[in-house]
Amino acid sequence: MNTMDIKITPSKLSGKLIVPPSKSISHRMLICAAFCDGITHIDNLLECMDLHATINALTALGAKIIGKDGSYDITGITQPSKKAAVDCFESGSTLRFMIPIFSAFGCEAEFTGRGKLPERPITPLIDPMTENGAVFETLSMPY
Repeated sequence: MNTMDIKITPSKLSGKLIVPPSKSISHRMLICAAFCDGITHIDNLLECMDLHATINALTALGAKIIGKDGSYDITGITQPSKKAAVDCFESGSTLRFMIPIFSAFGCEAEFTGRGKLPERPITPLIDPMTENGAVFETLSMPY
């Protein structure tokens, strides 16, 4: 039987990584960038309405997002908004990511959506948030 010894040592990472665009990863990259200090540049984001809903939501919360054609510069949130209106379009990911994020930032928000989004269940998210002090005026859209 062959064996291999591998030694991994800590080191600082730098460089570029190019991956195929993914809606799921694109949501997460935008959100993480909005939480960072300074400006984060992201290339190869998937362009779709769901991502534009997330971009609009993060902008409403206080991030500055500039870009097009999959290439964006995101300035992290330094002064979160106190109140915002968030149109999630038909994006369940945007809705489910943004409700707890807005709550964590202490931003009073009204979430709206269209298509089948208002019919989708949200209580598995809302119940634990309510148990931990979040306040919801309604359990149906708009939230």
